Amino acid sequence: MNNEIFITQYFENTQDDHRIEKILLLQRLIRSFYVRRQFEHVRKEFLKTLSDIEGELSIKPEPPPQQNTLVIRPTKDDLLKKREEIAIELLWIEQAIQSRKDYLRLKSRYTTSMS
Repeated sequence: MNNEIFITQYFENTQDDHRIEKILLLQRLIRSFYVRRQFEHVRKEFLKTLSDIEGELSIKPEPPPQQNTLVIRPTKDDLLKKREEIAIELLWIEQAIQSRKDYLRLKSRYTTSMS
């Protein structure tokens, strides 16, 4: 919703001929939306598979930092590196889930054909 308002305002308030910049902005926003949606789908599927394998998953939230704790904010390079690492891990998880599904399908076919 906020992205739609931002895009609408951006296109209405800008009267210059920077169409390429506008198109690139729109592409980035659309691509980021689809990537977030895909990661959320992979995360849900991963948690479902994990709960199927190990039973009910109980995730405890981290306690909030104490007031006298110094919080160091990461740099942009640190955040970009972490984003790349997470993207690779999520891709690996998605492949592992697909591999597990394929294995279980083959296993069920093999056991039903043996019966």
